[in-house]
Amino acid sequence: AAIMAAGDWLLNGESIIVNGDGSLLDGQHRLKACVQSGRAFPSLIVEGVAKETFVTVDSGKTRSLADAMCIEGIPNYTAAAATARCLVAWKERGSPDTRNLTNLGKSKRSFIDAYREEAELIQRGICQANRLRGKMQIAKSAVAFCFVIFASGYDEDLAADFFAGVYDGRGLDKRDPCYVLRERLYRIGSATQYEMTSVEQAAAMF
Repeated sequence: AAIMAAGDWLLNGESIIVNGDGSLLDGQHRLKACVQSGRAFPSLIVEGVAKETFVTVDSGKTRSLADAMCIEGIPNYTAAAATARCLVAWKERGSPDTRNLTNLGKSKRSFIDAYREEAELIQRGICQANRLRGKMQIAKSAVAFCFVIFASGYDEDLAADFFAGVYDGRGLDKRDPCYVLRERLYRIGSATQYEMTSVEQAAAMF
């Protein structure tokens, strides 16, 4: 409904399906959203489909944001999708916790557009994440998100230097914040008490 109200709903070839007696087989959510938003939308309508075919409707796997980015040729599409979602959550809710996106009614296109606004920084952040991922069980999206925020809000060279310090422990000086963070992230996966969500990892990096 939010997507329709914003005028972002597109005709994509998916039909509204009605069986022989006029009852609806598929399209309930789209039509309910149409009523809630008060906005009409173009759609294909297929009539006369046998009621018995209902069990076969929508039985395939739902296409994810990562799938959509893959189709558009975006590199590292899984990490790019997760990072874009974190950045949108940060912009809209002040936290990279993507659970905050549930009620925002964002389309996949809006996340792809958000990615393209910071595409180069996101990809460089994913490179930082891939490097660290070789040493510790961290969330790539947490690293890439933090790299984008640090680089765009402060300085990209300093951001890169920070993550280099986390990678090598800054000469293993135990008083250095990079070393402290590195040791904390190293423990992820070693025991239950050291587990950290991606949001907690981002908070530790901040």
